Amino acid sequence: MNNLTVLMVANIPRNIRDIRGGVEAATVNLILGLINSGIDLHVLSIMNDFVQKEDVKLYEGCTIHYRPFTVRKFKLAEFMLFGQIKVQRFIKQLNPDLIHHQGTGPMLLMLRGIDKSKVIITQHGILSEELKYKITVSRRLKFRIKMIYDKYLIPGYNNYISISEYNKGILETSRKNKSGFLTEIIHNAVNPVFFEAAQTPLVNRLLFVGLVNKLKGVHLILEVMIKLREKGILYSLDIAGGTKEPKYLKMIEQTIQDNGLQSQVTLHGWVNQDKVRQLMETCSVFILPSSQECLPVSVAEAMAAERVVVASDTGGIPEMIKDKVSGFLFVKNDTDQLAGILSYLYNNFEEIKRVAANARVKALEMFCPESVAIQTFNFYNKVRDSA
Repeated sequence: MNNLTVLMVANIPRNIRDIRGGVEAATVNLILGLINSGIDLHVLSIMNDFVQKEDVKLYEGCTIHYRPFTVRKFKLAEFMLFGQIKVQRFIKQLNPDLIHHQGTGPMLLMLRGIDKSKVIITQHGILSEELKYKITVSRRLKFRIKMIYDKYLIPGYNNYISISEYNKGILETSRKNKSGFLTEIIHNAVNPVFFEAAQTPLVNRLLFVGLVNKLKGVHLILEVMIKLREKGILYSLDIAGGTKEPKYLKMIEQTIQDNGLQSQVTLHGWVNQDKVRQLMETCSVFILPSSQECLPVSVAEAMAAERVVVASDTGGIPEMIKDKVSGFLFVKNDTDQLAGILSYLYNNFEEIKRVAANARVKALEMFCPESVAIQTFNFYNKVRDSA
């Protein structure tokens, strides 16, 4: 159907190439995929690091509205009052058919007073699971507060996009009242540049992309590298990502120094999508030993770039990878099993090429932006028709 106007509420950076984290990446990739769908798309991004109000026409039919916090760095006031006013103002001006909110937590407070039948929520994370791996009191407290908001706000909405079967199962279990509940599994889209990644000569080089924290398990990679070095197996490792847990990063840096890994490990910090693609092109194996994941964009990007993924069998990851066919899975936190997989892949370039080729085929099926956009567009119409 044409003439569909959608207001998407999402956190995206002022420079859409300067993405940080999987949620921002998935959101921007979806926006780019929807551009040619015939939707009149408006994206409202309210963030405390914007310095001024700005409206940017990204392409024909897509405008991004950047709005700074009214009271800088006072998030609750923004969500409770000022952000709510901004969202309601846009709804009054646009009269959108649908409001698509990316994420959950206290940001949902900005949607108070809006016709809930017109709201679609994409749930990207499972806060109750992520809480288990927060190592500081402040981070644990922050996530507990977010969980309280989810508990009371999520049941008020009926229309959901789940990014994996894993997400959908938890969401359905949490809802006692199924009346009017409408949900569909739509995977995250991958930036097309990863499908275009160059196939450079194969090397024994690992790549990790993501937040450097306990949940993502960077320390497990170092532990395995130390074990393998004793057997003469020397991998190089690039770590691309920042941290919200400075103490954990310091521990990682100390482990590298104490074990003489400086020549094998490079810490890049936050990098943009272009740099991530460049790093993908220099590695043969992408590694993600997380304790919990829903549907990690980094894994999808690696598969699209035709790289072998070695990842823990947690959350939605087994939905992305068939073990020993399109990647390799190991039991989370099992460093012996992880070491065994990396030992098997070391200098085993024929096997790497076979599995990597299968990974790309799977990525084309699941994460192609055009396909994800079509599925989202169809769900938009389904929700509009049921409202």
